[in-house]
Amino acid sequence: MPWSVTAQWKTLAKVMTFERHLVAAGDTVMVGIIYQGKVRESDLVRQQLTQAIDALPNVGGLAYDHVTIDIEDVGTLATQLRQSRVDVLYIAPVRALDVADIAAICHNMGHITLTGVPRYVAKGVAIGMDMKGDSLELLVNRRAIRQASADLSSRVLALARIVD
Repeated sequence: MPWSVTAQWKTLAKVMTFERHLVAAGDTVMVGIIYQGKVRESDLVRQQLTQAIDALPNVGGLAYDHVTIDIEDVGTLATQLRQSRVDVLYIAPVRALDVADIAAICHNMGHITLTGVPRYVAKGVAIGMDMKGDSLELLVNRRAIRQASADLSSRVLALARIVD
């Protein structure tokens, strides 16, 4: 992952303020963190992201909270998502799981997916980040945004590199 998890959260939380459905709802946005507890890097990202959200729970008029979703099998993800009542999902680095399947399940349930792993955006995650020189580059998968029925402002799309 090219950027610290804290820097990712600051940027992704700001981007979510341009998603019209989240803004219109007005409630606390529940961020589900999909990770694998048995994978050290994945668990570390989970820890760092929960700390980042706790340290910066309000961004641009939206309040955020989080729930963690330890995934071992993609087959149980839909049930876990229904139980957690999330709005947005952050996908931490995972091993031996198909990220395209994870993203498709999330989008079919109407959830936007986020990640700090740039290659996951090409696999179907809606919004991610990459390095461009010394700065952050926002990545947006328009197909994934549509599948999640998201309504992302054209202002964000104009700043992003579109990945399809």
